[in-house]
Amino acid sequence: MTVNMNCPVVGVFDTTHQADKAVAELHGAGFAFDQITLLAGPASGTATGLGAADGKLIGASATSSVAAVHLADLIGQGVPASDVQFYEQEFRRGRTLVIVPASEQAADARTILHAHGAFDATLLHCPTSAARPR
Repeated sequence: MTVNMNCPVVGVFDTTHQADKAVAELHGAGFAFDQITLLAGPASGTATGLGAADGKLIGASATSSVAAVHLADLIGQGVPASDVQFYEQEFRRGRTLVIVPASEQAADARTILHAHGAFDATLLHCPTSAARPR
């Protein structure tokens, strides 16, 4: 399956523990903590091991409006609004999201996220850079 390197990769996790392990492996694979966004859903009830100084973390106490701002950024990066709505719904259900920015390592990020139990970590509808909104 082809991963579009012009789009961020988003992984949806059932638990924050799974997401923490994925973030640790992403970091070990060369992704900087400040490149990785972890959004722990309000119903997750689980604190993450990722410290605020280590990356972009929105914890379980975050409001849906704060997460919506981060998710709305995905639209600006070319992700269809329908996909972003899906991610927002999953966040509200208490799931944890990990977002990795577009890069040449997008396929690696997707593989790592899936290895730790993420679903929907592929954005097939994301346009190429030539068709991205400006």
